[in-house]
Amino acid sequence: MSVTSAGGGVLAERIFEARVRAADNRVSDIVPAYDKAVAEVLGEIVAWTSENAKATTAS
Repeated sequence: MSVTSAGGGVLAERIFEARVRAADNRVSDIVPAYDKAVAEVLGEIVAWTSENAKATTAS
């Protein structure tokens, strides 16, 4: 994920990752683990993007 300026320059960049262990190697257990990991990453992306957008507009 990156935050870019109006001119296209990269202002901030970060890789997001979450790992959630599934209870078993079955789709019925993998899907909830995947959903939890996606929710974690999306929350981090929103917070990071908001914080970096504020920082770039304050400069």
